[in-house]
Amino acid sequence: MTEKKNNAVEFFRFFFCAVLFLLHFRGHGHYYNEGGHFSAGYLGVEFFFITAGFFLMRHVVREECAEPCSCHVPAAPQAAPGESGCSAAEAAEQSAGRAALRYLRDRYRRLYPMYLLSLLFLIPVRMALEPDFSLKTALTAGLPDLLAVQIFFRPYELNLFLWYVSALIWASVPVYWLLKKNRKLFLYGVEPAVLLGFAAFTWLRFGHVDLTEPEQLWISGFRAFAEIGLGCWVYLWYDRLSRSMSRGAGRRASATAAEVLLLAGILLIMYRTRRSAWDYAAIALLTGFTLLVFLRWGVMSEALDNRLSGFLGSLSYAMYLNQFAVTELTESLLPGLGYWSSAAWRLALLALVSWLEILAVDRLRRGRQPAQITGGRWNGTA
Repeated sequence: MTEKKNNAVEFFRFFFCAVLFLLHFRGHGHYYNEGGHFSAGYLGVEFFFITAGFFLMRHVVREECAEPCSCHVPAAPQAAPGESGCSAAEAAEQSAGRAALRYLRDRYRRLYPMYLLSLLFLIPVRMALEPDFSLKTALTAGLPDLLAVQIFFRPYELNLFLWYVSALIWASVPVYWLLKKNRKLFLYGVEPAVLLGFAAFTWLRFGHVDLTEPEQLWISGFRAFAEIGLGCWVYLWYDRLSRSMSRGAGRRASATAAEVLLLAGILLIMYRTRRSAWDYAAIALLTGFTLLVFLRWGVMSEALDNRLSGFLGSLSYAMYLNQFAVTELTESLLPGLGYWSSAAWRLALLALVSWLEILAVDRLRRGRQPAQITGGRWNGTA
């Protein structure tokens, strides 16, 4: 049975992508010293990682449901001592490893075309605006960016925002492998340990989670791993609650109130704080909010589950990739406007450019079956 796409989730992908743009525009639009303006908008990335984990867990569960039931498969004869062959545990490990490699391949197939197109847009823009930036720089110093492996390297030369895509790809693969190899070990052992370890280490060492300086990127790999794993738990809670909770006006009213209060708390933290202990509270609030949006029990998530939200969500990945290029290209246009006016028309232009890029990628893919991977657009996904 095909599950109806949740366009409320798509809307909040677009929404938190816009919040990230507003954060980044503070610096690149020369409004960095003004108070507020979503100075903790980087927490939108947490929503993307959590939804990525939700879709990843759903993908793994559906794969297992599609596999033939072992009770209907005759047991293979066990190899006698001294005979060649591998044990059941070794076979399972090899199977999980091959599945993880296929998953990595499919992630690149899904995410990389738009990623590469955004760089083909950005590189000429930077060459035109920055005399010291050349194609040679892009192909040498920028090679980790080009290959989406910057999470393993200290420098990035092309687009500092692309660390997220690298973290998303390379953190989701070990999560997928662990889920295939030993789901209980991951969910009850590895994930809690990494989540608590990341929270404790970053809190004591830095006091926040926005660790995107070149020398800190490896830590953000653990951030992605921990929050993708958290999203796996969100799926399990969703699956249980969607099966067990009865319908009724009380549930609808409670869910609506919870949606509004959680979103208000998240936005207040994003708008008023920056790189503080409030980051950890926001992650907790985002986890509960994401669960409610997936459940679609409240009035807000029901109202946002529409085709317009789906269209806006489809723009979010390309918008994230192109925000740096659009801001750089338009930096000197329409001077004298305030923060909100300047940000609003650039955000509209960013959506337009992203839509055109999506059309270009879809045209290149036309005639081929799209790679089937987790979750749809861009986070579990992409």
